[in-house]
Order: sequence, then structure tokens, then C-alpha cells
Amino acid sequence: MRFIQYLTEVFDTKVKLTIEKNSEGFRYFFTIKDNDYSVSFDEDKIGDIIDEVYISFAIKDDENQRGWTTILTDTGNEFKVFSGVISAVDDYLKRRNPNIIEFSASGFSRQNLYNKFAKAFVKKYKNYEKVAGIQGINTKTYRFMRIKW
Repeated sequence: MRFIQYLTEVFDTKVKLTIEKNSEGFRYFFTIKDNDYSVSFDEDKIGDIIDEVYISFAIKDDENQRGWTTILTDTGNEFKVFSGVISAVDDYLKRRNPNIIEFSASGFSRQNLYNKFAKAFVKKYKNYEKVAGIQGINTKTYRFMRIKW
């Protein structure tokens, strides 16, 4: 029950975002306890219509000179960081209306968190339904389709 409480707080907590529009779509930036994070929304368009958007998440890794990385860093701020991701998703979906939303989780610990996020996502964004959860060897891809046009 405690995890559900955290997930509810994640959806209700807003994080200050910096937004960048680029040729691929949008990129959001935020900082939690001296760590910089980004959430990218890469759009596939058919004409002017955003058919599909792929959401990816990264942390800035200056220490190992990797730049932006998706490697787990165990900063201990997963719920605050997830609040930043949700804030970016909220803002993006206010600006855009893609037909399909997709994101992936690597590693089993992320998959457990993203499974719960996927359930909460369709409750919050009622105009989307989960249409796939494709399991790979160490990756799971989540796909949501807009149902209200």
C-alpha cells in the first residue's frame, strides 16, 4: 500500500522544468539534488499530425564523461525524479496530442516501477489506453494509443 501512496504523490508533485523545442520534438530538463535530468519526446509525424511519440529519460553523467545516459545511477531520489518525468509528460500532453505514446524500461527494477506507472498513466490520461507491453530479454516497451479523437 505504501508504494501506491508514493505513486500518487509522484503524479501530484510538480517539478520546475526548462523546455526546449527541437526538430525531433521537445526536450525537458530538471534538477533534483544537484543531478540534471532530461525527458525527450521524439515525434514521428504524418504531415502535421503527430502520429507517434517516443519518450526517453536520461541523467547527465559528467563524472564518467558519458554526457546524457540512461544507465541506472541509484541516486536515491527515484520518486522525486519520477515526479519530474510526470511533470514533463503533463506539460507535453497539454501542448501535443499524439496518436501513440511509447517508452521502454531496461532492467527488472525499472520494469516493476514502469508497470505501475503504466496502470496509473491510463487512469490519469483517460483518452489513452495501453495496447502493448512488449517484453524483451532485459527490456519492456510500453505502448499507449489515443482512443478519444
